[in-house]
Amino acid sequence: MSPPSRTFFNHPQLPPRFASHPQLPPRFARHPIGAGFDFFASYNILNLTTTQSAAMAPQTKKSGKASKQTKKFVINASQPASDKIFDTAAFEKFLQDKIKVDGRVGNLGDTITIQQIGDGKVEITAHNELSGRYLKYLTKKFLKKMQLRDWLRVVSTSKGVYELKFFNVVNDEADEDDD
Repeated sequence: MSPPSRTFFNHPQLPPRFASHPQLPPRFARHPIGAGFDFFASYNILNLTTTQSAAMAPQTKKSGKASKQTKKFVINASQPASDKIFDTAAFEKFLQDKIKVDGRVGNLGDTITIQQIGDGKVEITAHNELSGRYLKYLTKKFLKKMQLRDWLRVVSTSKGVYELKFFNVVNDEADEDDD
């Protein structure tokens, strides 16, 4: 048995007094908008079946496991390390103690490796989500702890590379001597 037709004049839920109107055709009887609008036809367009909506939705492939991504970050502190005011070994130890993995400190395991490369450079390799902004935050925290934040700043020179640079200080003593 087929479902009943969904036109306005023979809808099963409407009382019979809406079935006809003297001035309008029976299909648009007593509709507030009036002629030219078919409420149930527009209702049927919006009320799609599951097979129709599944055919219209874009198909996307979902893999069971996200692909592993490896990120490399380099923090270049060669300029302050050459001036003997920055200790890269202490900075490396600080990062190993402070980096959080899954909300816990000291939980690096095999996912994050920290090592010194060259003079004053520290390389962080992460096999999970780790942001550069978090490393910048930790670097600033280390500078504050060592009371170097007033003289050094952390600047991103390229993607994944952060460099410690001295602030440009204008020589005020030369200006005072001129006066």
